Amino acid sequence: MYAALNTDGDKGGVDVLDLKRQLIGQAVDRDPQSYAIIGAAMEVHRVLGPGFLEGVYQDAMEIELVAKGVHFVREQPIRVEYKGTVLGTPYRADFLCFDSLLVELKAMKGLTGVEEPKSFITSKPQGSLGRC
Repeated sequence: MYAALNTDGDKGGVDVLDLKRQLIGQAVDRDPQSYAIIGAAMEVHRVLGPGFLEGVYQDAMEIELVAKGVHFVREQPIRVEYKGTVLGTPYRADFLCFDSLLVELKAMKGLTGVEEPKSFITSKPQGSLGRC
């Protein structure tokens, strides 16, 4: 959705707050599950801020996910296959939400190029991961 914003104060322009509400509403409608998870993470960050160990953020995230009604399992073992062979060590995401979204929390001073690709919510790849 695109709209021209009128900054002259003339009537007929789009209200910025109204536009923001519309865009947020569209995001919730498109992907309410990811929106709820991201909202929970943002609330944890807003309340706790930086400086704690990862376990503190995980405990706070669990409280927020429950409050938002997000179905999740914490540290669910997930089977990993490599070239058709199930590996002996399962993958354990911090949270498996809605049986399809893996959530990993990271507590560090800043992200380097190595962590950035891992720092977002990812959908479980089909065929390569499964519950143990």
